[in-house]
Amino acid sequence: MTSMTMAIIGAAFCLFAANLWLIQYAANLTPYWDEWDAGAASLLKPYLEGTLALRSLFEPFNEHIIFFPRLVILFVYQVSGYYDVILQMILNAFALALLAPIFVTHLSRCVDASRRLYLLMAVILISIIPFAWENTLMGLGGTEFLLTAAFSIASLTLIVSAPAWSLKWLAGFFLAIAAFLNAASGILACLAAAFISAVQIFSSRRVGAGEWIGVSFLLVASLVIIKRFVPHIYAHDALRAHSVPEYIFYCLQLASWPLRYPFGIVLFLPIIAIAARTLRQRPPIASIHWLRMSILVWLGLQIFILVYGRGQTAVISSRYTYVLQIGLLLNLVCMVQIIPASLPIRRTLPWGPLVVAAAFGLVLAIVWDFNPGSLEMKWVEQKKIEGELQQKHVTDYLRTKTEQSLADTRDFAVPYPDRRRLSNFLDDHVIRGILPSVLLSKAPSRTFIEIGKSCILGYWFVFAILGGILFQAGCFRLKASGRSSARSAPLQAASNRAS
Repeated sequence: MTSMTMAIIGAAFCLFAANLWLIQYAANLTPYWDEWDAGAASLLKPYLEGTLALRSLFEPFNEHIIFFPRLVILFVYQVSGYYDVILQMILNAFALALLAPIFVTHLSRCVDASRRLYLLMAVILISIIPFAWENTLMGLGGTEFLLTAAFSIASLTLIVSAPAWSLKWLAGFFLAIAAFLNAASGILACLAAAFISAVQIFSSRRVGAGEWIGVSFLLVASLVIIKRFVPHIYAHDALRAHSVPEYIFYCLQLASWPLRYPFGIVLFLPIIAIAARTLRQRPPIASIHWLRMSILVWLGLQIFILVYGRGQTAVISSRYTYVLQIGLLLNLVCMVQIIPASLPIRRTLPWGPLVVAAAFGLVLAIVWDFNPGSLEMKWVEQKKIEGELQQKHVTDYLRTKTEQSLADTRDFAVPYPDRRRLSNFLDDHVIRGILPSVLLSKAPSRTFIEIGKSCILGYWFVFAILGGILFQAGCFRLKASGRSSARSAPLQAASNRAS
């Protein structure tokens, strides 16, 4: 196992541990909001009644076709025997822990190994703060955003680096379709790829009529899919920005994340500098710089469409920070590459990343004042309290069947905005049968899956310790390999002179 592989696995364990801690601390087993409609009523109920058709998996839900999230829900039900949103959260956490280090490592493949270790450390440190806590603590939402981002970036990776109409290019197009089958914004990967492909044509990196036809195909396919398969939800019109200045302001606010507008705009300076260098040098299409530029365009389109669809809600909601965190990591990769090569970063190994982590933890403790009620944690604490209250009201209703159990009018006191519709869900014997036994006032089952979940969540710190050990071991091994290379270099030079 190479030093970089050890560091990647260590970073993945640390990310997994951070999300497991958040799940075990604040998650609730009660389905929440869209999970009642998209998961319980329109998917699992017809599935158990034997009326679920294949085309039902492609039915729009709000503006989206959530084909792959529906498959995940069905898989979770088959594994647990009930609608297990906690298991879905754990699967999301595992996928995120696996994909984030691979994403950063791939984007930084032209950066030396010592700098890549610092980038992996940055991924770990960013994950400590629960920016995207809404996605982490909601099974359906987390799956939707995570798969959209994963398929989109995979699509861009293939399309911008391959000749038009090659097998690799076609695979990238179908991955963009797969991204669309998680959220409507997934099709933006096609638009971003078309833009970068056009830039590559004007830079003489792509030549021939086939390339122009490929760009035209991506554009037309995107527009047709948006027009044909993305419904207009009139109830959401009130959420949108209502003027051009308001629209621009919200876009700049999102682009400034995680800093305040307008200071956060400077965070995009590294990728802008890399983009300018790429346009000047015009490398081959296989260069990683084109992929970075395509992700920048994709991020811009994501921000644009978020403001178009949700307006100020997109600015204040943590669920959209999955996308914004990709931009933060992209700029960190570019910033590390811009740092002069003469800086002795390798000499800071193996203790450098550990010192950085300790310094970050100290600053975080001072800022938070050791108080979990500050910064993002105040929202996590509120979500925890709301989840416990929602579980209580649902349990009371299932036990007493009285409307008074759902009469609490406080915001988010019940897990669905329409109390009448929620009571209809709970009165349905099929939906009651897929709920966790705790909500039905029964003793929780002790199946292998339940025991495994309890162990994974209860011993999250084991993953953190193991991840830290592996990451630090990777740093030590990289340092040792550097010393070995330094010692062997003079001997190799003497051998070359003698020969």
